[in-house]
Amino acid sequence: DIEALAPDGSRPAVRRAGRQQWLWRCRSGKIELDGSEKAVFSGPLEIRSPAGTLTWGSTIVRETLVLRPGRRGCSVANRLDIEKYLDGVVNGEFSSKWSPEAVSAQVIAARSYALYQIRDARRRHAEFDVVSDTRDQVYLGTQGEDAQASRLVAMSRGMILAAGDPGELKPVKAYYHSTCGGRTDSPENVFGRSQDGVSGGVVCAHCGTSPRFSWEFTLAPAQLAQALAPIGRGSPSAIEVLSRFPSGRVKELRAAFGGTGARASTEVIQGSRFRALVGSEKLRSTAFTVSRGEGDSWVFSGRGFGHGEGMCQWGAKEMGTAGYTVREILSRYYPEARLARAWR
Repeated sequence: DIEALAPDGSRPAVRRAGRQQWLWRCRSGKIELDGSEKAVFSGPLEIRSPAGTLTWGSTIVRETLVLRPGRRGCSVANRLDIEKYLDGVVNGEFSSKWSPEAVSAQVIAARSYALYQIRDARRRHAEFDVVSDTRDQVYLGTQGEDAQASRLVAMSRGMILAAGDPGELKPVKAYYHSTCGGRTDSPENVFGRSQDGVSGGVVCAHCGTSPRFSWEFTLAPAQLAQALAPIGRGSPSAIEVLSRFPSGRVKELRAAFGGTGARASTEVIQGSRFRALVGSEKLRSTAFTVSRGEGDSWVFSGRGFGHGEGMCQWGAKEMGTAGYTVREILSRYYPEARLARAWR
């Protein structure tokens, strides 16, 4: 059965039995249900399926969907138990087919990150805790679940990375990324602020087999000009790396713009912003060099994929294959954190 109700009890719940398709419209700050009930909700709406699943668009999720009306339609959030959430994260962020030690280590990191975000969202009185893409963690809903993922999530139930004194349960915001390229980086360098339980970067000798360990791509002058249009006018005539972090990642670079019909200018750009402008799928990390190629093209050569903080996922994968334990994998990438059980 499925039911839709206002959490504050402002109107009677709407219930339907069996497999049903409901059409909801969000307009004028209200949520309307088409059908015989003609239900109209003026505030948040919870759609629950206690014994089954719900489908929103092409995504199948468990437990509860929360709709909140706004000026431009509705926001939609899936509210569910954190352990079931992790079942849908495993194959979105890594793979249940990796060694049990590697998967378990990454589940603990993902649980720590989620719990940190939950507590932060409560403090800010936010309407949701995490988004379901790479801005937080990729959550696939039930489509991402399989028996191995669920088994390994259950085996580490409640285990997190914690910071601070043993007497306090302070979850670490345990960032991770695909491939570090040989060295991770500190949260200060990547995000501009420190993070409890996460120190400076560490050497990683295990991600060399990653298909994204090293890479190269070329952009035509017009393509780079279009990418950098928000910061400069015309085609870049020069790009120079000004400084790097100890990990080798670009801290700042300078781009010179000019040409016919354009006002010459020079802009200093943070490496992370430059990557975002060019495109993070192309410029896979900020550990890169830039040179000129044929036809005045721009050639970018680099290593690694992702922001570089916290766990190197490919390194963890290879450590698990080589026989390292969960604790050894986690202590490699989060040396200042400790394992703790938040619940059973």
